[in-house]
Amino acid sequence: MPRKTRNPALLPVAMTLALQAPLVVWMRMPMIFMEMATGPAARRRPELERAVSEKIGAVAESAGSLHVEAARWWTQMLLGAMSGSIATQPFGWERHWAAALEPYSRRVKGNAIRLQRRTP
Repeated sequence: MPRKTRNPALLPVAMTLALQAPLVVWMRMPMIFMEMATGPAARRRPELERAVSEKIGAVAESAGSLHVEAARWWTQMLLGAMSGSIATQPFGWERHWAAALEPYSRRVKGNAIRLQRRTP
């Protein structure tokens, strides 16, 4: 039996998250600690609010793209059953994972670039 090839779209998304997410957390931690130690500061507030709002937006976008991928799979299965040529299609979990992780990956990459420009 031939070995299935993996979807190459998942690897770059996962690698972006694995490499750049810790960098973004590391660059934001001093701002968070200063906010806790000294109280609210007007110059740090926008970055912290942006961090929270980006996470909410990424969750919503990820859920939407995951639903689109699931609907695409169910449509293919339904059309295959209606035509009488239903093939045993795999669920394609790698495509679903890539669709769900891509919004997070895009935001992490953008944050890493933006925060690197801000640090001296």
